[in-house]
Amino acid sequence: MFVFGHIGLTILAFYLTEQWYPKLQGKVNYRFVAIAALLPDLIDKPLGRFLLADSLASGRIFAHTLLFWVLVGLIIVLIWQKWRADFLLILPVAAVLHLLEDSMWQTPEVLFWPLLGWSFPADEIAGGFPDYLMHVFSNCYEPAMSVVFVSEVLGIVVCMVGAMRWYSRVR
Repeated sequence: MFVFGHIGLTILAFYLTEQWYPKLQGKVNYRFVAIAALLPDLIDKPLGRFLLADSLASGRIFAHTLLFWVLVGLIIVLIWQKWRADFLLILPVAAVLHLLEDSMWQTPEVLFWPLLGWSFPADEIAGGFPDYLMHVFSNCYEPAMSVVFVSEVLGIVVCMVGAMRWYSRVR
């Protein structure tokens, strides 16, 4: 899954949750949800594909593990207890949704790191960040009924509907 899939599906999950739980209505900052939905990739892609490309060669490393987000969640709970910064609670939830959207259960050595070993498996795409981007743009946006393509289209639709609703409110 890519940018619009992560943003759109995560926003949709928060929106539906907000509709089902009236106490949450009006309390979700969707701009923060959008950023938090991309956070595992914003951390791991530059780190594993650029800075540590020679040793790790993967865009799914530390921020794609449950351990990372459990630790982040604990830190956020401590911060929340002191300052009641409700918007921070969105962060670990959106990040775990990202892991679900990435089907991380199919790569248990990453998801449950370090319980299944200390190393991360290398991505199937060899090379550094430019090679990775070229692969993404050349192979992953083909209009076929793939999970990636469908999730991207759905994500774009959710983002467009959200933008139109926001625009109609501020006018």
